[in-house]
Amino acid sequence: MRRKNVIRVATILLVMAGIILICVGVFAYQLGLDNNDIIGPKRKVMILTGILSILFPPLVAGLQVLNRKWQLTEKFVSFTEKIAGSGFFYWLDRPINTGKNRPEKQTRLWAISGSAAVILAVIWLLTAGRMTHWMPYTSYFDKQADGFLAGQLSLAEEPPPELARLENVYDWHRREGINYVWDASYYNGKYYYYWGPVPALLAAAIKIIHPGVVDDQYLLIIFLSILAISLGALFSYLHRRFFPSAPGWTVFAFTVTTGLAAPVLFLANRPSVYETAISAAQCFLILGIYAALRASAETRNNSGWFLLAGLSLGVSLASRFSHAPTLLFISLVTGAVILFGDRSRSHRIRHLAAFGLPLFVLTSGLLLFNYARFGELFETGMRYQLTGDALPEDIRQIYSLGYIFPNLYSDLFRPLHPTPGLFPFVTTPNIEDRMWPNYVHRPANYYSGEPVAGVFATIPFLWALLLLPVWGVVRFIRWTNEQPPASTKPSGEKMPKWMIFLLIGAFLIQFFFSLCFVMTTMRYLADFTPLLMICVSILIWSIYTRIPRPALQKLLLAGVVILCAASLLISFFVNMQSGANRFLNLNPSLYGRIAIFFSGYH
Repeated sequence: MRRKNVIRVATILLVMAGIILICVGVFAYQLGLDNNDIIGPKRKVMILTGILSILFPPLVAGLQVLNRKWQLTEKFVSFTEKIAGSGFFYWLDRPINTGKNRPEKQTRLWAISGSAAVILAVIWLLTAGRMTHWMPYTSYFDKQADGFLAGQLSLAEEPPPELARLENVYDWHRREGINYVWDASYYNGKYYYYWGPVPALLAAAIKIIHPGVVDDQYLLIIFLSILAISLGALFSYLHRRFFPSAPGWTVFAFTVTTGLAAPVLFLANRPSVYETAISAAQCFLILGIYAALRASAETRNNSGWFLLAGLSLGVSLASRFSHAPTLLFISLVTGAVILFGDRSRSHRIRHLAAFGLPLFVLTSGLLLFNYARFGELFETGMRYQLTGDALPEDIRQIYSLGYIFPNLYSDLFRPLHPTPGLFPFVTTPNIEDRMWPNYVHRPANYYSGEPVAGVFATIPFLWALLLLPVWGVVRFIRWTNEQPPASTKPSGEKMPKWMIFLLIGAFLIQFFFSLCFVMTTMRYLADFTPLLMICVSILIWSIYTRIPRPALQKLLLAGVVILCAASLLISFFVNMQSGANRFLNLNPSLYGRIAIFFSGYH
């Protein structure tokens, strides 16, 4: 009965939608929706969609008749089972061994291998394939470290006196011809940075032990290494506790794909101060999330993990101030889990203190750091930045809802620029006005002069998000046919809802504030990409454990392998040309050999 009612309602809605689309497509000019009385391509597509919408119900009914007559579903299932039981598919979910406690050890081994692979790949790209030869790039945080070691909050370098004589030092046109520190903050005759102090503090610690210049790239490789280890630890923990029935190699695949996704690897290909600040914030954000999840999900005393979570989240904030909304959300969720979880009163107090105290101290110290420099608790120095036309004259317009649509297009859907026959075959050129589609309207002060390509173009792994609507359709069909839930193989513990809420909420908040910023560029995508890929990885594991047929599970795993491989290959191609062709300039010989290999020349 339910099935008949659903089919009846769906048929009526599809027919009504089809009639509306056809009428709008045909009479758009008369309705005032189109200035052209000639039916153009878009209106033709609308009319065709309307026709297909009307014809869809009888087409589905016809397919059902053919399915019953020729048993198409049974033949398809038999075919997939035959394919999945042989060759490459046979090995996808086969356990490596069945010894006691070995699966957990294998999972940890996969995680360690994935983290090591990411670190080696990052060093390989950063050194242009030389591995031990590091070319100087920028040393911004080294200058701030010199200031800290000299006992001052400003840079040790003094600004040129010409800046003080300018009527408006923040008008970049007036600064032409003056040699100054680009993008530094200039206030009361001193240089400051609007970036968080953590990278500079690390550089100062290194300089105490080993005097000399600490390039930003050295700090970046440390932060990206911590990020790789944190990702491996997080995926390993999630797999062992909640998805042990999934193959252990998925931990390796997810760690490598997340750590080497195009926007994340871009940080290593352009190891400047901007990328260093982003990598610092990301590595401590993921480490803090891992520690918070691990501490909160267990009932025994885990004050050490809560302490690590509070410290890491606080250090993430002190690395990149724009993470504040995301970190506040994570802190509130973690605090609520501590307060309302199944713990004794003494444990709650101890855990809250371990988590909240370092977070409070670091946040307070950061606010006092701002006040000591600029006289305001929440002033980071961005309004005093010596930059070009990227920032609006009114600093209050640096965040706006008006930037969401153009940033949404660039961050998610902007295509790569193909270069057929010319290695590396795809590029991410600087965005020009002609590269925007007509339907994307940009505010007057929106800046778009830097390279960027959408994550759906650069990371095919994210196409796995299509599993969500597919699974929803399957659930709806089973509900319509009044069928019981499909039986699945036993897995680990059920992942707590608060944990899913924390991960998805952290991504959405981070993504939302990235969309509201006055500009976007490839490195900014690394602010939310790891969180998104963690959520997608959990989705894949969840779908895998809910699929009742082993053949379909193997097909899913085969799709995961293909998407991961495609993501890594595209990331490699993209980052071979990004960073002003840094790899080509530093190691033209190796670049040439790689180009010949992929171009098929002998």
